[in-house]
Amino acid sequence: MQSKRNSQFAVFCSVVILFICCSDGNSQQPIIYPDVPVEVKTAVKVVSTFGNDDKLGRSPERIMYNKYDNKVYIADFSNHRIVVFDEELNYLTTFGRFGQGPGEFQNPSGFAFMSDGRMIVSDWVNSRYQIFDENYNHLTMFSIGSTLGYDYYYPAVDKKDRIYVHMPGNGSLFSLLNDKGEIIKSGGELMPIKIDTTNSNWHLWYMLDSMGDYEIDVSGNIFFAFANYPILRVFDPDFNIIQEADLSNSGVSVSRRLYNERRRRQDRMKDDGYKAKTYVTDVSIDSDFFYVYHFDDMNSGKKERRYWERLYAYSKEDLKLNKEILLEYYINNEHKYHCIDFDFSHNENIYAVAYPNYVLLFKK
Repeated sequence: MQSKRNSQFAVFCSVVILFICCSDGNSQQPIIYPDVPVEVKTAVKVVSTFGNDDKLGRSPERIMYNKYDNKVYIADFSNHRIVVFDEELNYLTTFGRFGQGPGEFQNPSGFAFMSDGRMIVSDWVNSRYQIFDENYNHLTMFSIGSTLGYDYYYPAVDKKDRIYVHMPGNGSLFSLLNDKGEIIKSGGELMPIKIDTTNSNWHLWYMLDSMGDYEIDVSGNIFFAFANYPILRVFDPDFNIIQEADLSNSGVSVSRRLYNERRRRQDRMKDDGYKAKTYVTDVSIDSDFFYVYHFDDMNSGKKERRYWERLYAYSKEDLKLNKEILLEYYINNEHKYHCIDFDFSHNENIYAVAYPNYVLLFKK
């Protein structure tokens, strides 16, 4: 069945309008999804076990292609290690184990790669970053304390091998570090927020409000998607905003906003402005597009998970929505769509991890 499906074709969707009842039961809020082409990609390889019948732990956190060594790396979050494949997802090796010592991890949440072969890994529970050489020998480590969730605790590296970390609790979105963990400079404007500083949680709220996902392209520009705001921004290497897209009226953002309002009413909670909205769950970039995985909750609760998230491709040139990408795969002949994390940076391949512990290969 799977072989008969075309792994890359365009389906032009008509505008879909859904009406969701508001709190008074009388008024209705339209959700209008954009009329853009949908490219369906069918997985050409699904990895469930590797090595000596080994497998990833539940919900691996991040997958990334390393252009310097042509390998694919996975943060095996619950197994406290890094798993390495070649670019066609043939298993190569693993490194790391549970612990607090050099080269040991407690829930590794991400990594980035340097041109000289070094690799920096975010070690979430241990609140530190560790640097390894090209043979995965431990070199050094430094502490970066953060109460950010593991989804947002990861590094990025630019073409000059400079390390960027997301640290909104320090008063800006990013801090630029040297390989000793010393802050060189910080920047990136936070979203404005009104906070009652007499509340003991004000600093935590301030940090969580502007958290998000980001990637750095070959020009050193930072592509950032806020988790709590339907806003995309691009920063230059000096942290100046050079592009911005407001997605407030897009179908996915309206859907998520209505979902949050409905949950808040059900839980009888007031809208204090500090509750996580989670408009975005992952991002990636390639030479042409900024890929953003948006929450879309209007169909959640149904067995069909097709629209729990929508993966949109925005032009890097102007942040205009270009197309939707649908990543589909089959597990025991069951048709599935949901992915935990993905990477589009390879010229020909797309990599993803899916719940609970599958590794997926797609062709562009």
